[in-house]
Amino acid sequence: MIVGHVVHHYGKLSESFIPDALEGLERAGARAWVATLSVEGRGTYPFPPDERLLVCPPPPLARRALDRALRRSGTERFAAAAAERLREVGPALVHAHFGWATASGVAVARRLGVPAVAAFHGTDVTVAAPGDPVTRAFGGLDAAIAVSRFIEGKLRGLGYAGPVEIIPAGVRLDRLPFRGDGPASGPILYVGRLNAQKGLAVLLEAMPAIRGAQLEVLGGGPDARDLQAHARRLGVADRTTFLGPLPRREDVLEAMRRASVLVMPSRAMPDGQAEGSPVVTKEAQAVGVPLVATDTGGIAETVPPEHRADLVPGDDPAALAAAVSRVLSDPAAAAARARRAREWIGQEFDAERLARRTVAFYERL
Repeated sequence: MIVGHVVHHYGKLSESFIPDALEGLERAGARAWVATLSVEGRGTYPFPPDERLLVCPPPPLARRALDRALRRSGTERFAAAAAERLREVGPALVHAHFGWATASGVAVARRLGVPAVAAFHGTDVTVAAPGDPVTRAFGGLDAAIAVSRFIEGKLRGLGYAGPVEIIPAGVRLDRLPFRGDGPASGPILYVGRLNAQKGLAVLLEAMPAIRGAQLEVLGGGPDARDLQAHARRLGVADRTTFLGPLPRREDVLEAMRRASVLVMPSRAMPDGQAEGSPVVTKEAQAVGVPLVATDTGGIAETVPPEHRADLVPGDDPAALAAAVSRVLSDPAAAAARARRAREWIGQEFDAERLARRTVAFYERL
């Protein structure tokens, strides 16, 4: 089976789950061709091979001005170029990734006369509103993929009435060897974007109450300088190391292996931003790092049911500090929880199993 994937910008460092999923689908029997406006991160994400990566960049400004005069939208222009190139390989269906690519995916599928499916991941749905471009494309979908029950609920709330398959982003367990009981005295670890929704500011505010602990911050983003200044104001800059974004997966995994605990302090924002089904929590639990996280968005669905009562509220530095301190003060209990979490991640988020489920879903369409 050949599947045409529509991704507006392929290979973003923060979107590793897309190339990972496509590689898994290939092993499960769904050959991937990708139509996109731009590509980055080829050194980190070499899949698919170049000949199956169809880049359809925006035309020069003069052409775009003519299109506007002719009332031809950017979506139509991209869809026409993508469909022309995909027609040569004859995909069985078109799979759009993220809500904002749904209109493009539907337009490509319509031109090719094949089913259209879109995968919804998080902010692409949580900040959408009835009548915007994301929701106007719902009517052209044959089915949707939601990465969590939380995201399915958001889709239904926006008026999507078609079939929904719950397929979260998986993790490659062969790439995530379990570290065993791990280091009880390693640093606290944060991995993620440096923006308001990811909640690093809340973790920094919790650090004064977590005495003696070091914090390592992996990631980049628009709030990097503000967060570094925030650490200085709180008096924890000498215990906080900002490592920036690490493009090599091995470096991120090594940071997880030496950490005493990974903290995901994500917040639910007033505009609707929230986690859909974060990969970081799954990777950390697969490696065996004790996890402290907030109960926001779809985070709870990524931890074992018996651990969900220990999730803390968002925007609560005191609760976050207490939860981290409990992990640091009882390494034996934390290690036992980590072993259970690894087992559960293998049952629920094994990428190979999820890829086979996705291919079966394609075949039903």
